[in-house]
Amino acid sequence: MPASQEPLLNPFPGLRPFKSDEAYLFFGRETQTDELLRRLRVNRFLSVIGSSGSGKSSLVRCGLIPSLYGGAMSKAGSDWRVATFRPGDDPIERLLDALTAPGILTVAGEAPETSRVTIEAKLRRSALGLIDAVKLAQLPKHENLLVVVDQFEELFRFRQSRQVENPRDEAIAFVKLLLEAARQDELPIYVALTMRSDFIGDCMEYPGLPEAINEGLYLVPQMSRDELRSAITGPVAVADGVVSQRLVQRMLNDVGVEQDQLPLLQHVLMRTWDHWQVHRAAGQPMDISDYEAVGTLSEALSRHADETFEETGSDQNRHAAEKLFKALTDTFSDARGIRRPASIGKLVEICGADEAEIVHIVDVFRRPGRSFLMPPSDEVPNLNSRSIIDISHESLMRRWGSLTNWADQETRAAGFYVRRLSPTAVGFVEGTAALWRDPDLANGLRWREENQPTAAWAEQYNAVFAEVMEFLDQSECAEAERQAKERKTQRLTKLAAIAFAVLALVAIGSAWEAWSLKSVAEKNLLAAEDAVDGMLSAVDGATPLSESPAVPGLEQIRVQSLGRAAAFYGALKKLNADDESVSKGEAINSLENAQMDLRSSNYPQAQKESQNAIEEFGDLAKQHAGEPVYQEELANSETQLGETLRISGSDPADAQQAYDQAISIFQDLLKSQPQSAPNPQYTQELARTYYNRGIFLNAQNQFDASKADFSMAITLLTPLAANPKQSDAAWDLARAYNDLANVLYFHDNLPSQAESDFKEATQIGEGLTKQGAGTPDYQLELAMYYDGLAGLLGSIGDSADIKAAQTAANRAQELITSLSTPTASVQLEQANVLMILGSIVEPTDPQAAAAQYQKSMEALEKLKQAGGAQLDSNFNQRVLDLARLYVELADNRGKAGALAGANSAVQNIQLLLPDVPASSQEEISKELADLQKKVY
Repeated sequence: MPASQEPLLNPFPGLRPFKSDEAYLFFGRETQTDELLRRLRVNRFLSVIGSSGSGKSSLVRCGLIPSLYGGAMSKAGSDWRVATFRPGDDPIERLLDALTAPGILTVAGEAPETSRVTIEAKLRRSALGLIDAVKLAQLPKHENLLVVVDQFEELFRFRQSRQVENPRDEAIAFVKLLLEAARQDELPIYVALTMRSDFIGDCMEYPGLPEAINEGLYLVPQMSRDELRSAITGPVAVADGVVSQRLVQRMLNDVGVEQDQLPLLQHVLMRTWDHWQVHRAAGQPMDISDYEAVGTLSEALSRHADETFEETGSDQNRHAAEKLFKALTDTFSDARGIRRPASIGKLVEICGADEAEIVHIVDVFRRPGRSFLMPPSDEVPNLNSRSIIDISHESLMRRWGSLTNWADQETRAAGFYVRRLSPTAVGFVEGTAALWRDPDLANGLRWREENQPTAAWAEQYNAVFAEVMEFLDQSECAEAERQAKERKTQRLTKLAAIAFAVLALVAIGSAWEAWSLKSVAEKNLLAAEDAVDGMLSAVDGATPLSESPAVPGLEQIRVQSLGRAAAFYGALKKLNADDESVSKGEAINSLENAQMDLRSSNYPQAQKESQNAIEEFGDLAKQHAGEPVYQEELANSETQLGETLRISGSDPADAQQAYDQAISIFQDLLKSQPQSAPNPQYTQELARTYYNRGIFLNAQNQFDASKADFSMAITLLTPLAANPKQSDAAWDLARAYNDLANVLYFHDNLPSQAESDFKEATQIGEGLTKQGAGTPDYQLELAMYYDGLAGLLGSIGDSADIKAAQTAANRAQELITSLSTPTASVQLEQANVLMILGSIVEPTDPQAAAAQYQKSMEALEKLKQAGGAQLDSNFNQRVLDLARLYVELADNRGKAGALAGANSAVQNIQLLLPDVPASSQEEISKELADLQKKVY
């Protein structure tokens, strides 16, 4: 800025709410202020409810309160005493602070300290305590008292407090004080509260509160375009500034329907003003160049916060700043995200830093022109250990990218501590749990190393920190001793299919000799098994044969190997009918054959081989009751039979029985394990059986039972999936979330719950893909999860959801396109993605939808010509889906008068009709006939 120009005072507060003495800068909310006054005239309990970022606090502080002082409520007069506070960590104590502040309530003839004790006694004595305190103060008849409870939702977090005895009773008593004071009409006491709208449901736990809120409810609307324009231009004019009209229009366009529109707007205006002051030339208005220089509405907040973070100084300071913001942000106790104010002293303990260091960091973030932390530096210049620090607005938690990541880390760290570590440590002290071993121990030690928790940090969640740390120390010592005494050997199984083929081929050469000389056969079988063991030890890390479907001729080689092995074992069993190893080999071979026959759709043979395996493993389990491996394989064989009967669509009762039997066996196996360290393999196999039975029950329209099985699978798999080495368990978990989401959405009509589960599935899949754990099959599955999420979001219809749906569908498209092998499954999913993309844009851009449907139709036609239609029964279902989309498109195009588009859709329905499933032919034919009449 040229030296001749005097700097102008910045009229925008940034993220923090407006203060009562800033009413002269508060524009665009006049109509809303009038509505608040109207409600307060007829109801002494005013509830100002709105989404985060809707400006509730500023509306009360700079709209309602100054209007009351100005005599806008003529019957009440203009003499008001206003006690403003937030519930914080002790709502009655905070109310007491507000009432005993200078100029609010004073008891005649008593010193301030005595007045405080007297008023507190009144408040805690009964529900009429606030009334009694006002009576005691003997206010002049013409004076009124307004009690403003800002951020009322903090009360719901207080219910879980560990700092106050019986917090729930305290919270109920606090609410009763407010309700009784507003309900009486003897004294001029008024109550106003502000609360985020997403906490409305929490009010149901407080008797009388929902009714009071309904009677005095004011739901803060979004500001109109004209009101927002006034909020921009009004303060500029007051501060003698100038703003270009094109900048005003640009800002209004950028605001749109942003959730955090007001705090973001105020912040970017503050930043734009500061930039203009430094760089403006004489007569030059604040313009788009200033706005873009600070990052515009989308980036200004995050960029500014990052710059401030870097200004904290050293790496040590930045590390402490990260911990500080984690402490002030709570997304663990409530996923919606709420602020968690704390004193400087408490932050010092949580962060493990010096008080001077914490004060320096806070001061950096609350300097003039920043307002990221409260209190502002102009209100409280010097901080001490008792100073309460708070984030200025929840929008910082959502819009600062670094803080979003930190909050996610904090939630995961707290979840591990509260849900896994703490219960086990307490159980160990009580004698109901054992010390941890790997992998749980490794996860626990890594958690401690990465988070470096302090006792003060743990107190935010529970009070067993000392027990947890002692538990980890003892577990670490015990594990070290165990590893020193015992060399653990693990038999690698990643190439089990190839190794089994080698066993069969090595041993087959000795089978003919076994016919004539039993001892030679036994020696050769042992030698073959030794050879396989050696091979297994040499191939660690290779890809299992079952996960390499793209290798030419792989399935044929496997079938031939299994066939030779079956002949070998059959011949050898005639000579060694009682030999355990021969019986085991024959049983394994039967199970392998069952799996192969099911994959090739040979259902009768797959059922026969499954039953053979059940019989053979059943005999082995009876003969060798002390070896759980046979029980495990028996359960796997029962699951295989259930899958065969489910996929073939025959004998539902027999399929149910097979699944039930498998679950019962796995449960018995787990009961035989130590409760503190169950066998992870048994746990995962049990979870898979629940998952498979859930799919079966869903197909049988037993939706509640299906959801229960998917939920049980999720419960079992969640701790296994936390181990980075168990990527297969994580994929199983993603599948369970995806299938549960489908049931919740398509059958229970619970889109919000289904959306959460779809997102869990996609997040798990993305995480595994980044770790290199995603094979082409898994990649296709991940695309399907995104398809489900896109379909759900697209059906909601909200603009934000539509955008998210397109993002999800595009990600599915990206995953499918990257697959190098265009199998029938991949091509079908490609057609499905195109349908979803079309259905998302169809309400707003029918021509774009028609283009996507046309591409989907072409993909299905290519698959049909290549024989894919005979390889996958889902082909006909996809054709039906596309036909129904064309029916809807034709009907909408006809209603809109776009007859050419409607006619084109009708013609495509005619082309698709022959491949529609027979059960739906009549339905689509009728729809087609009706459309033809309308169009022609």
